Amino acid sequence: MFRIDDTARNIELWMVKKQMNLNGEGEDIVMCGYISQPEGENSCGAYSLAYYLWATEQKPYSVETGRAVVDNIYKEIQFKGTDAEEAANRVNLNPEYSNPAAMVKYLNDRSLCAKMYMSGESFLNDIAMRLSINVDIKEDVLETLSTDIYVIIICSIGEPTQLQLHYMLVKKEGGAFQLMDSRNPEGGVCWKSFLRNPDQKITFGDMKSDYTYTGAGILIG
Repeated sequence: MFRIDDTARNIELWMVKKQMNLNGEGEDIVMCGYISQPEGENSCGAYSLAYYLWATEQKPYSVETGRAVVDNIYKEIQFKGTDAEEAANRVNLNPEYSNPAAMVKYLNDRSLCAKMYMSGESFLNDIAMRLSINVDIKEDVLETLSTDIYVIIICSIGEPTQLQLHYMLVKKEGGAFQLMDSRNPEGGVCWKSFLRNPDQKITFGDMKSDYTYTGAGILIG
């Protein structure tokens, strides 16, 4: 949920459009470009929730207040400092990671219908059981996406079954999957099209990534 690599560095930078005002001067209009996760943090779950709130206009976005929004969400959803911290340690999860059960609760407490799904073959099933996380089995949660339905997927970074995990917000538009990835050190996180390959590896066009989809996600909507 935290590592920055060269793949992330190549992801699109802040997209800005020039609009001419009546005086003929250029005015920068931000078309997309939410704040990104600082290197070394483990708060991608909080960023994914914030991106959802901003993208669906549940909360107004500004560069000035964005970090505070993420920080407040993160305080509510991480394992650390909660009854679940000890359980996370027992299964070798970093307690600074976001607890998916707490993420579901965060959304449902705000009347944003959410539920945790996982494929029957996901290696995270055993961990979810040991953490007492309620999971519904759905073989391919990504294929259930439609207009106004989003999912926060969980990917492993590096080796497919490695417990270095990362949350990303996903939607489906025009038949294509798009995601927002907080691991962008240059800032300007935007929707980016991706492919999920038969081996569950995530690629961005011809560009490979170090992400493998775990078959787990939080369906919203």
